[in-house]
Amino acid sequence: MLLENILDIKSYIYSERYVNKFKKVANEVTERYCAINGKDSYYLPEILLKKDDVDIFLASPKKSTYDDIFSKVSFDNLDEVKFYIHPDMIQDIMSNNEIESLNNLKYKLLVEPTSSTRTVFPYEKNYFIKLHLNKRLSKYIRRLSPSSVEHSINISNALESCIDTCPETFGFLAESIGIVSKELNYGMIIREQIPRPIINKKIINMTEKEDNKNENDERYYLPLFSLYSKDLKHPEDKTLFSQIVDTNHITPLELFMEKYLRPLFIGMNYCINNQGILLEPHGQNVLVEIDNNYNITRLIHRDFQSIYVNNDIRKRNGLKTPFKKHIMDIECPSEVSYSLVYDHFIGRYVFDEFLELLEKEHNISKKYMKRVIKSEFNNYFDKTLFPKNAYFMDKKTFNNNETVFVEDKAVYR
Repeated sequence: MLLENILDIKSYIYSERYVNKFKKVANEVTERYCAINGKDSYYLPEILLKKDDVDIFLASPKKSTYDDIFSKVSFDNLDEVKFYIHPDMIQDIMSNNEIESLNNLKYKLLVEPTSSTRTVFPYEKNYFIKLHLNKRLSKYIRRLSPSSVEHSINISNALESCIDTCPETFGFLAESIGIVSKELNYGMIIREQIPRPIINKKIINMTEKEDNKNENDERYYLPLFSLYSKDLKHPEDKTLFSQIVDTNHITPLELFMEKYLRPLFIGMNYCINNQGILLEPHGQNVLVEIDNNYNITRLIHRDFQSIYVNNDIRKRNGLKTPFKKHIMDIECPSEVSYSLVYDHFIGRYVFDEFLELLEKEHNISKKYMKRVIKSEFNNYFDKTLFPKNAYFMDKKTFNNNETVFVEDKAVYR
């Protein structure tokens, strides 16, 4: 992918699907609904549910988003709610003769899969839809249980409460509406497309375009993995990271440190110390916000389903503790949580990729970069939170989503 192509309105979804180092993993999802080999788009199954038949969770949804899911559902019945279902789940539902929800099944909304497959990008809407999918993708079966929906909305509400005090390089995509079907016993999540804190900028490649007379105030979004991944359709192109280095006449070390590593550590440190929230910022869970001069302005965090919470910190800060799952020292020891996020999700999924790029394309040794990252880690994190060794997820496929850990040497701290 060429850097100038991110100015195109279709660049975001293209980068999600094709500027990505996809690895061969267990995948039970029908191919036509997947990111790489799937169709360009498909119609998403939709049913109408009565409000009495759902549980609703809200985290400051944008009015137009709320109205689209609730108020404008039907002219003759304003007590109904839109509920979207992944196509691979339809047969499962139909096999259960007791399920009545499919009586009004419709296919009206045209969507495109993102890199996560079960989160889709609807055409002409200003939100994403995250779906329940009782199929294995990589190590996990991607269920969206009632408790996971509630947890995601609770995390979003917690982040919403600190938008006036968070670092200027930090942002998030609000998971603003969660709906659980009582009959089906699973849910869906609506994720806003416009990052918060909301700034007065025109959003170009994520469909919403705010009125703005200053044409220089434009923003574009790419998944973090698209910075260090090759374009699957154009492997001859340099990585976007290296193209930014060339275009902005910035050193690769400066770009990595000042636009990625330090903003990442600052945002993580802020969320841990102020909200007791441990972000999970691997390459898929972070978007990079870029202005039209190709400067990285913010790291935008998304996907809150499995984020760990430290209730001790929240209580110490006088914050509410509505969380019922992923609580440190209840679900697993806190040091395991910190290590898994830092050593595995960031270390193996992101740092390893960046260091490979820096050595291969810019002749900066991995050994040197590991020392640099360790030094920065010591500047931003309390080392006593982490175990001596690192905890990684086992390479084996997990049964019933029960994570298996292995211990190994910590590489980046």
